[in-house]
Amino acid sequence: MGSRLKYISVNQDLSIECRDIACEEPDDADGDRGIDYILERSREWNIKIMLSMGWHALDDVTLLKNTSRNQTVQALAPALKHGILVICANGNSSSINIMPPSEFLAVGGYNDHGFAKAELHSPHPDEPYGRNGDGHFRPDILAPRVYLPVPYCETFEQPEALSYFWGTSGASAIVAGMCAALLSRYPELQADTLRNVLVDCGVSFEGYDNQAPRVNAANVIKALDNGYSKSNALYRAAPIDVRNSFTAIVSGDPIERALGLTLLLEEQRCGRAELWAYTQDPSSVVRKIAAKALHKPDSADERTTFWTNLREEQEGGVRGWYAYGLLQEATENEVEHWIPWAADPNWSVRWCVSRYLEKFPGLPKLEMTYDPDEIPGKALPVLEWLEFDKKGNN
Repeated sequence: MGSRLKYISVNQDLSIECRDIACEEPDDADGDRGIDYILERSREWNIKIMLSMGWHALDDVTLLKNTSRNQTVQALAPALKHGILVICANGNSSSINIMPPSEFLAVGGYNDHGFAKAELHSPHPDEPYGRNGDGHFRPDILAPRVYLPVPYCETFEQPEALSYFWGTSGASAIVAGMCAALLSRYPELQADTLRNVLVDCGVSFEGYDNQAPRVNAANVIKALDNGYSKSNALYRAAPIDVRNSFTAIVSGDPIERALGLTLLLEEQRCGRAELWAYTQDPSSVVRKIAAKALHKPDSADERTTFWTNLREEQEGGVRGWYAYGLLQEATENEVEHWIPWAADPNWSVRWCVSRYLEKFPGLPKLEMTYDPDEIPGKALPVLEWLEFDKKGNN
């Protein structure tokens, strides 16, 4: 929620301090104390759910590791031991590799286009999904992630206007609210049963590689009213254990290769030539790690290769890291290369186009949007400017 969250203090002299606590540097001790405070009162307050909207905020989002190495996962481990259902956002862009552990109820998103009818929904084009650093598929469930209304007005001039929340942070908040309502209606419901019924009663997209179904409250209530009682915890294979990076990097398992490449980078045993080789890996997870690790072109020839790889790359998340690398030392005479990417479905690619155009006063500006349906319309003025500019120079 960013600057919407305020911490207000009234001092002895009646002066007032107002802090944007969500924008401050995190203090691990504060987080630990907060979780301890909640758990100490969990029985008294009947706490059964914890919501984590930014579980990977302190981690490199491409380097793949076992989830047990994540600081937020470590911090929330006591909540799991207390039998609390930890619900978390799965991530907002395919540019990321890391995803939550299978012990959390991971919530992804889809585009409902503002309609309740399931047949009018569509997958979100920039949704992260797949196997996490343990080798487990994520997310568990999907919820709407576009134009989520919140009770907050942006300006006093239009107090009746709705404000909106976006992304899987919003989707996970919807699921957390649904879980709270279900626990009120079925107070004996246990965390594992609640998690199972949400997934089992979800509605999947046909022909979509993302296995997670859309959450469906009506189906859940019907199942619980009819005696649904599946309480066994989800079976999870043991996390992939990589100890030798050189063995892992040639594995037939793409997650093992990604874990191996991460280890090589952490150990500083991977040179630039090797990174370029890994940009051709069959797995987009490995390609993302390699493209981000290259950071930016270090020569004119490399810049040409960055552009070539950006054009040829089929996976949006990998394109995002090539675009970011090209942005670092971009020049105004590259405008014809940049503007055609204004309608790319990947947020990171469009963000790079937007930042590129902002660097040069004479160029048009790209208005960013979280709504996939609005991407073509936002890109159109920029694309038309390029066509007009080409005609003017001929």
